[in-house]
Amino acid sequence: MMTIKKIKHFGVFVMCALVLGVSCSDEFLEVPPAGSLGDAQLGTADGIEALLIGTYSALNGVFGNRFEGPNHWVTGSIMGGEANKGTDAGDYSTINPIQRYETDPTSGDLNNLWRGRYEGIARANRVLATITANPDALIAADAARISGEARMLRGHFYFDLQKHFGSIPVFDETLPSEEVILIPNSGTAWAQIEADFQYAYDNLPAVTDAGRVNKWAAAAYMGKAKLFQGKFSEAITWFDDVIANGVTSNGLKYALLDDYAQIYNAENDNHAEAVMDVESANNTGSVNNANAFDDLNYPYNTGPDGPGNCCGFFQPSFSLANSFRTQANGLPLLDGSYNDPANEVQNAFFHVIVNGNDESTFV
Repeated sequence: MMTIKKIKHFGVFVMCALVLGVSCSDEFLEVPPAGSLGDAQLGTADGIEALLIGTYSALNGVFGNRFEGPNHWVTGSIMGGEANKGTDAGDYSTINPIQRYETDPTSGDLNNLWRGRYEGIARANRVLATITANPDALIAADAARISGEARMLRGHFYFDLQKHFGSIPVFDETLPSEEVILIPNSGTAWAQIEADFQYAYDNLPAVTDAGRVNKWAAAAYMGKAKLFQGKFSEAITWFDDVIANGVTSNGLKYALLDDYAQIYNAENDNHAEAVMDVESANNTGSVNNANAFDDLNYPYNTGPDGPGNCCGFFQPSFSLANSFRTQANGLPLLDGSYNDPANEVQNAFFHVIVNGNDESTFV
């Protein structure tokens, strides 16, 4: 009996010692997150390049919602008057107040646009911060190029936010993440946008891989930023430089195509009119890699063979058709009188070429 008791007591002592030993250390709580990369992987040349590609992917949206799309068919064309929401009256009805300029800060659609663009900014900042934290990871030329690409993309994201919202929080890669929430949305991003485009212009090559931004895309975007601020003489200087000397990322001299329809031909990607584009693919088995944000913009009830199995959104407006009305001498009605009853088009008639066939559409 004495022996058994001693063994029991010894066992209890060992268990208590183990419990005490574990309780004195919390290392077992520090579990690396699964499915993520650490600084050791990202602080290399390949890791930094991968971060940059992730920033490019944000151009097409990262949260899978249509308001992240780079073409802004709602906040651009529909709010601009050349298109209507289309489809049934109650279908995607949250677009209706946006079209009428009656939306409010609780709009989930506009919040999607907001967070998608700031996700892009966060990714660009991560690229720049990683380059700074790992000065030996890249040769000087690659560091300048990748920094230029990241800043060009960040300038684009900020431009989009500035254009849509006016007053926004502005920060760069030097601000600790925990302090971002303290930045008020009471300023503008124009100084940051211009600084980013200038850096990109100074550090990017003229010719690079197709799909990447180059120095002439930065120059063109700088001119656009100046234009939006009313700095017209400065904008002209940048635009003149682009027209005289600019080339696409694959080295084509900027020029208008002879056939306007070829701008949208998938077989003619990266053509001479491509200043900056968003690369995508539609043969990967998932529309998320293509222009997923356009999946509603097809003829109404096209059936199972239609890309979105519906939907008839984004219909051309009478205002768009009327804007093609001209005076007797052929000049446009720049005073807006094309929408006057005497000048408006009652049945706008469009010719659309689809797969080589002439298809007529009334609106």
